[in-house]
Amino acid sequence: MTSGKADSDTAGTPATYTFPSGSASEAIALTFTDDAGGRPTATLTVIVNRAPAPGPEPEAELDPETAPESPPGSGGAAARTAGATISIPETVAISGRRARSVPVAVEAGRPRAFTATVTTVKGKRELASAGLTLERAGSGVIDVPLPKKVKPGTYVIAVRVRTLKGRHVGKTVRRTVTLTR
Repeated sequence: MTSGKADSDTAGTPATYTFPSGSASEAIALTFTDDAGGRPTATLTVIVNRAPAPGPEPEAELDPETAPESPPGSGGAAARTAGATISIPETVAISGRRARSVPVAVEAGRPRAFTATVTTVKGKRELASAGLTLERAGSGVIDVPLPKKVKPGTYVIAVRVRTLKGRHVGKTVRRTVTLTR
């Protein structure tokens, strides 16, 4: 453990400490001298988790066997990227009792945030978007609401995956979807 003295020039300056490799927990004690000459001590036990192995995030790939439960719609294959599985249907009916939305099923083995965007085939106009945050490993469905001006036809859905700190990870998954009546 390192000790030191802070004065008015360094008060509030953060300190850093690198924990020894292989330790499961470490006790930290902070002793300081207050203006009255007292020497209080604060202690804290820190649980040290092993860092993930370095390496690139997995490439997006089709894997129908590991897809999360398929959302309403038909067809479609799952794509894996950044430790997440994304399932987008090939065809979605947008009439009848069902709300006008495109369901996108997502599953992640760690906390992730997802954004699904519907664009024209040429990608020149964004028509709708929605997001979902998984605070812990799990699954969910992003229902991308479609405005009334969206007619039956072919569109592109792009799903981006981010860490909870907002950093884009993995490849953007793009799929063509056909909207029918």
